[in-house]
Amino acid sequence: MSAALALAEVGLKWLRPAFTPAVFRRPQFVATDGRIFETDKLLVDVDYAHKQRFAVDKPRGTIRIALVGGSTVEELGDAPPLSRALVEAGIARKVEILNFGLCGCGSEREVLATAQALEMGADVVVFYTGHNEFVSEANALTYRTPNWLWRHSEVLQLCFGPAWVGEPGRFYSREEKEGVYARFHENLQTAVSLCRGRGVVAVVGVPPTNLLEPPLIYTCGMYDVGSLPPEPYHHYHRGMELVRHGKIGEGMDALEEAVDESPRPWRATRRIKRILRDLAAENSLPLADVDGRLRAKDPSGFPNPGVFVDHCHLNGYGKMLLLETFFKAIVEARGPASGGT
Repeated sequence: MSAALALAEVGLKWLRPAFTPAVFRRPQFVATDGRIFETDKLLVDVDYAHKQRFAVDKPRGTIRIALVGGSTVEELGDAPPLSRALVEAGIARKVEILNFGLCGCGSEREVLATAQALEMGADVVVFYTGHNEFVSEANALTYRTPNWLWRHSEVLQLCFGPAWVGEPGRFYSREEKEGVYARFHENLQTAVSLCRGRGVVAVVGVPPTNLLEPPLIYTCGMYDVGSLPPEPYHHYHRGMELVRHGKIGEGMDALEEAVDESPRPWRATRRIKRILRDLAAENSLPLADVDGRLRAKDPSGFPNPGVFVDHCHLNGYGKMLLLETFFKAIVEARGPASGGT
């Protein structure tokens, strides 16, 4: 029996990699036969990455734009409107969009993605991140693991499910949130420094938040509502009431406070956005302020609710505005008719 179990373990490990947070630290692209970069099949199979293929040797007259971030970036795919607009603006004869979006991942993943983007000859790296810092799939703190044997046994995982299970009860104290914010800034500064070391332009994006959605911990069905702190939900209802009575500024403050004070924020908080804007200013980087763009479209300054499909993801119109904002920042950084490499 023990020999059969050992053989089963070896066979299963050979057939399929075990699921752990380390899956999300794998390189986004792998080189096949030294000539082609392809998106890692495992990341595509678990439906976390957009499948792409590129020549290892970048064609002459081509620039590569790396989009780095989470699910919103992944949903952009090859972003043809962006590459087409850049070609028409005279940025290069050809533009390739390297999509490094990985669903549910935060800034710890983006350092790894940036390093590979630079190895693949990226000329511009656009960061669009911030929604996943407290729920990142690439962070082991997101999960609970029953025991050592389960974590390492393919047979147990096959029979009883994955050992790494999303931890719904993981709440963050104020002190722990400060640690998350500090790591977010540190990770992005590291990624920006990598770009600077290669002479590559980094563009910092600021994501919008749908303030009309309540904090998800109260609506996702994963928690005993009685165990949740009531204050964030009270902030949300107070904000909605203020907005309904035309007090937009006060209402927005209350709605943003509901997101900020959630013990498990599921989207970008005001602090996250401030870190991104400060990062761009401190490093003299072009800012793709998608959040500001959406606020500017409404006379009241309220983030346009007509661009979202949920708490943070954008619909087709929202993605068009996002790509237009990326385009302006890239043109600002490189200038028209700057050619390719």
